[in-house]
Amino acid sequence: MVITCHEIADHRTMRAHVPASLKPEGRLVVVDMAPHKTPTSPREDQVRNHGIAPDLAQAEIRAAGCDVISRDDHLIDNPDEESTRWLSVLRKPQ
Repeated sequence: MVITCHEIADHRTMRAHVPASLKPEGRLVVVDMAPHKTPTSPREDQVRNHGIAPDLAQAEIRAAGCDVISRDDHLIDNPDEESTRWLSVLRKPQ
């Protein structure tokens, strides 16, 4: 899932379907943009800026029942841009 996590309007329904769509030990890789100006703001404010903080996204996916097995908060970090790209690898437990 690349640069789409913050775009999904019904994120609660999507999160509920992630574990069901993965096989046991199945993985989902998520890459998205972390906002520089609103990283601790509510989700709605972050999404308005076309990003989502990795801490928020990972808390949501953990709540859905997946584990974060790998994380890179600065996968692409260009100081001239408004956001940083982050990557997380999620796994459905057995």
